[in-house]
Amino acid sequence: MYINVKVIPNSKVEKIEEVKPLYYKIKTLKAPVKGEANKDVIRIISEHFDIKRKDIKILNGHTNGEKLIKIKDLD
Repeated sequence: MYINVKVIPNSKVEKIEEVKPLYYKIKTLKAPVKGEANKDVIRIISEHFDIKRKDIKILNGHTNGEKLIKIKDLD
């Protein structure tokens, strides 16, 4: 499964919400420094879908707020 994600780093609260089918907005407490926000996004998605972190991969958007993410075996 592929999802699009809008990431909002440095938020005061941590939150994931489905804006429309296969499009999520994720607020993370982490700053976008040295991949910390990306790691936190993977953790948040992992907890939300109850899957392992190794089954989530950021395909596009490593350095910006819009990301394409592949989730293995969640079809």
